[in-house]
Amino acid sequence: VKVDLGNIVVRKLYMSRAKYVYAEVGFGNMLLDLTETPTVASQVKASVGAGTLEILIPKNDCSVIIKIKNTMLCNVHLTKSFREISNNVYVNEEYDESATNQLTFDVDVSLGNIIFKEKR
Repeated sequence: VKVDLGNIVVRKLYMSRAKYVYAEVGFGNMLLDLTETPTVASQVKASVGAGTLEILIPKNDCSVIIKIKNTMLCNVHLTKSFREISNNVYVNEEYDESATNQLTFDVDVSLGNIIFKEKR
């Protein structure tokens, strides 16, 4: 999924059962809806230039790990349920290294914003 100057909303992404998802944001805005608990493990690679990427993730029953490569000029917002386990690596309360439905995020942010929100 790629957006340069516009806005894009990707709903029900879990239905694709994709093992790999690539998201690239230039100056635009993107929303990735991953709020339903996945049935397979997925790796999401995201790159944000000067735009905004908002990712909606499940609140429960899903192991999530986020690896962030960022600069001083960007903004990264995580929910309070995440804790840092090493430099710029965060996991949620449900994290289990051997989970079969784990969501893994590799995020590269330059000047933009990345926001992780949990389903309410």
